[in-house]
Amino acid sequence: MTEKLVTLNEISISPLKFRKSENSIIKDLSLEIYKGEFLGVIGKTGSGKTTLGKLFNNMLPVNLVLKKGTIAYEIEKGESINQKLKGNIVSMVFQDPITSLNPLQTIKDQFILILNRRFNYENDQVIIETKRWLNKVRVSNALNKYPHQLSGGQLQRVMIALAIAIKPKLIIADEITTALDANLKYEIINLLNVLRLDSKITLLFITHDLFLAKQFCDRIAILKEGKLIEINYASKIFKKPQEVYTKKLISQLNASNIKRKKKKGKRKDIILKVNKICKTYKTQKVLKSVSVSLFENTTLGVIGESGSGKTTLAKIILNITSSDSGTIKFHKWENKVSAVFQDSFSSFNPKMSIRDILLEPLNILKATNKKSKVYSLLKRVRLKSDILKRFAHEISGGQRQRVSIARALLIKPKILVLDEPTSSLDIDVQDSIINLLLQLQQEENLSYFFISHDLSVIKRVSDYVAVLYEGKIIEKGVPNEIFKNPKENYTKQLINSAYDINI
Repeated sequence: MTEKLVTLNEISISPLKFRKSENSIIKDLSLEIYKGEFLGVIGKTGSGKTTLGKLFNNMLPVNLVLKKGTIAYEIEKGESINQKLKGNIVSMVFQDPITSLNPLQTIKDQFILILNRRFNYENDQVIIETKRWLNKVRVSNALNKYPHQLSGGQLQRVMIALAIAIKPKLIIADEITTALDANLKYEIINLLNVLRLDSKITLLFITHDLFLAKQFCDRIAILKEGKLIEINYASKIFKKPQEVYTKKLISQLNASNIKRKKKKGKRKDIILKVNKICKTYKTQKVLKSVSVSLFENTTLGVIGESGSGKTTLAKIILNITSSDSGTIKFHKWENKVSAVFQDSFSSFNPKMSIRDILLEPLNILKATNKKSKVYSLLKRVRLKSDILKRFAHEISGGQRQRVSIARALLIKPKILVLDEPTSSLDIDVQDSIINLLLQLQQEENLSYFFISHDLSVIKRVSDYVAVLYEGKIIEKGVPNEIFKNPKENYTKQLINSAYDINI
């Protein structure tokens, strides 16, 4: 790694309205990226990771301005950066593939559009190239399908194929594994790595997944509040981090560092009993005689890969979806169940202010003292009252999830169904949300049915763990037993994909 591809020199990016240095999103950042390297960029929400990625691709939003600094690409003489950067020299794979693809066009049509524009191919030649790349990313059956007909993992494979098919020199991968389970995350990044090595492409991997960064990156750059505070080879970052912030991030990765206070007291009563639940969609059996119990003031953690039936089980408990057979029995608290979903943004009405979102369940229940209840809960979830005037798109992911928790608690539930509540959040924000949930559980005597593919989160919050695989509960027990001595091969594989004991 000696030949440079791109050099950033003292880059500062600020909102258009605020030109002062203290308001900069990126602050005096200098960075060299070498040809053929796999460079990881790590930092919490608001650190400037995505803004940096968009700068490379000439995609800065209109409300941001490059205040100072230069970006220089090592390209062939006579090539125009402005004309040939996006979609030629640089391509990008985004976090949410479903919003990156046109829902009205098949995958074939979208390849035709992009490759015609890039290479002036005839349609027949584009189809040959499309089939070749879809075969390489192992989704050869996607050619004539629409985006909504593919799973999240399949969509991300299509996006990788699109990104590499234009033969760029640099690919920006922005949080592309956030919503994927541990096994699928590894598969997707390993696939991208194999293809970029084969095509001799440089990769900028923006992530908050430290385990993947450690496994795949040549070098890692740590961003904090818009500043590059540390950059080094991945092995050195994890063995001898220099900055306190980096040390804190790495300490959160090790499974052995994630501990939970043991609860004391008498044996708990069963508050929810799921008995032999079965569910079939068309010809696919999604749930196969699933039985689990949730005890009072405890957390049942449910883990499993995408498509294992976790969310379907949650919907049946919430009476959003009916089961084909089996029973759901609530003890004492049948009407006291609420939910917090994975995507807080899409679970809110974008036309409603946060005030209206929180008042809505109270209006439906014809509650009294509504305003005082809203203000009281905001304080409980550690949000300031001025957030009530804002809309969902005007607040951060962590703030939205706090609002989701507040909304769920307004009906004073005894059971909270939490479906991937931290999966789209970075480690620092995850930590604060988990601490909040654990505190609220003790204060309100809540029981949590907690679904996640993040094993470190499940280990931290759970009193009991159930492993769901292909619609069946294949293993259950207390966290220490499941994580230290898993019995099933699938559970062992899942744990090995998520934890690195050699940090």
